[in-house]
Amino acid sequence: MNRFAILLLTCFLTGCAGEPRVYAVIQDRAYSPSEFRVASQHKAFPTIISGNPFPLPDQQVQADILAAMQPANWWFSTAFTPRTRFTNVTTDGDISPYRVVVSFNPSGAPDPAAYCIPTSDAATKTAVGGSVTARMAFCRDKMLLSTSHGAVDDIDSSTHPRFQEMITRMTMALFPQRRDDGDCGPLNNRRRC
Repeated sequence: MNRFAILLLTCFLTGCAGEPRVYAVIQDRAYSPSEFRVASQHKAFPTIISGNPFPLPDQQVQADILAAMQPANWWFSTAFTPRTRFTNVTTDGDISPYRVVVSFNPSGAPDPAAYCIPTSDAATKTAVGGSVTARMAFCRDKMLLSTSHGAVDDIDSSTHPRFQEMITRMTMALFPQRRDDGDCGPLNNRRRC
């Protein structure tokens, strides 16, 4: 490999260091992009945030997370961008079976059926320059429809651009615009699996 190629590869790899990692979505056979669009169209979408990985007030961190989740940050075409607002404030008239549950630094690998139940455990605080992991779950009542996972290193607050990017990408990944009918996975209980 010539020196220019090595230099280019080194620059590329170091430029990507610390970038958020967002992992594939696992979908249940019940997941449907149209169900999300109908459930969210012109409505506030209930969001439960479990844990606070930063040494900042909970309200500030939750506001930063919700701001990063909003569809205005998504880069889908306008036709697929939902007309909704993710919020952790509900009113008496907002009775919806749908919700998003966001968990930070979740412990171990719990049963996926528990993803829709917010944990009462506080997330482990992230040290300055530390790593944050997150999990999002899209639920109908207690049924997990889809989930996304993310991790980002070397951040210290919920306003850090890489943390905000991770949350935006995780939210987009949580609601894919088409069904994944590929290989059977642990949550893909399709008839042919």
